[in-house]
Formats: sequence, C-alpha cells, structure tokens
Amino acid sequence: MLRFWLLAALMVPLGANATIDTLTVAAGDSTNAAVTNTYIPIYGFWADAAQHNQIIYPASMLTDMIGQNIVGMNFYVTGNWSTSVATISLAVIPDSVLTALRTGDTLLEVYSGAWTSTTELAFSAGFTYTGGHLLVDIQTVAGSYSSSSATGIARDGASFYSYSSTSVVQNFLPKVSFIYSDQTLCSAPSAPTLNITSTTSLS
Repeated sequence: MLRFWLLAALMVPLGANATIDTLTVAAGDSTNAAVTNTYIPIYGFWADAAQHNQIIYPASMLTDMIGQNIVGMNFYVTGNWSTSVATISLAVIPDSVLTALRTGDTLLEVYSGAWTSTTELAFSAGFTYTGGHLLVDIQTVAGSYSSSSATGIARDGASFYSYSSTSVVQNFLPKVSFIYSDQTLCSAPSAPTLNITSTTSLS
C-alpha cells in the first residue's frame, strides 16, 4: 500500500511537508463482530450494469479526521469484478441512517475512473472533513461481473444499494481505510510549453 500512495503522490502531489495517515473503521471487534455482505460497496453480480449505492459512516467513527483532507480510501472486498467507470462522491450530512437513496445533497466528486474489487482509490480531489456523518455516494456503469463479498459490521440503515428496479436498505457498514492528509491535494503539474515570440539571426 505504501508503494501505491507514493505513486499517487507523484501523480497528484501533496505539499512538500504533508503528513499522510490512515483511519480504518468498521473492522469488527468484541462489541461489533465482523460480518460480510455481497451488495455493498457494489453488487459484484451486477457489476456489468449500472448501480447507484450509498454508505453513511457515523461521525463518532471519524473524529481522528476532523480538520483533515481525505485523499483516498480502500474497501476490503474479495472477488474480481471490475467496472469501466465508477464515480465516487462525498458529502457531510445530518442523518446517520439511510431509509432510501438520498438526493439533493451537495456532493463533491473525488474519484472517476476504472474500479476493481481490489483497487485502492486515490482521489483526484481531496475532501476536507470538518465533522459530521460522511455520505459515500457510489455510481458505476458497465464492467465485468463476479461474485464478491465485503467485510464490515452490522449497523441499521448504514447503506443502500440500487440497480435495475431493485432498491434495498442494507444494515451493513463496510470496513474501509480512509487515507487523509493535513494538506490539500495540489494540481498535478502540466508539461512545460515553449512560446517563441521573436527570433534573432546571428551572422
């Protein structure tokens, strides 16, 4: 994972003195036993078609990231599905449970691109987390399907999946590692250009 984030830092650099940390939540413990789910973060057997899924991570799990910038995330999924395009967006919301697919929230798109069941997601835009319940909005289009299973914990109304005519609340919160930094992402440097406005002949 360290090699991945060094590469990501080169592609979309942080400041020179940035500190990168990882917060893993919903891993399961003696209070909340680890469980698995086949529908969240996406339903592997429907990975060849469009899905729109959402997850809410409660504020109580995320206090270490207050005032920090989320620059990536990693779910813990077995299987080998892939999607040709996945769009992941984040928002802080007042509600801690899902009863339906949320609409109307102001979402910040942080990732758009190919996504496989083993991909560690490096964001193209950082998300400044100021506290509150964190909504992860996931939309995918056609890819290749395969059975899959995500690790997490049981939590009422923590997630929601929607595909075709099926829309169902899931009492499941997937384990995730958030990668965060004390600095914002910088834009990747562009290639230098040469602009010649005049020439001089030397004899």
